[in-house]
Amino acid sequence: MSWVLIGVIWAAVCRLVANAFFWMVDVMPAHGANADEARAIVLTGRAFELAKKFDREIQNWTYDDTLEFVSIMNWRARLFFPVRERIERLVP
Repeated sequence: MSWVLIGVIWAAVCRLVANAFFWMVDVMPAHGANADEARAIVLTGRAFELAKKFDREIQNWTYDDTLEFVSIMNWRARLFFPVRERIERLVP
């Protein structure tokens, strides 16, 4: 029960810090198409850009994109599942 309470408090603190950051900093869409995508890029970094490219511009996907996408994935996924090979099978 105490871990749940600690998790709720931690989530509230993280949310408060993020809200304070976005209140002080106005994010301009440079890589994102709109303000929501620019905010997602600030929060998740290159992972959002690569996921967007994988979803919408698969014809421009390169081998370097695959390596970068795999490198930012969870270490457990890389260890227990053949992530790079699975992505290579998906991309023509």
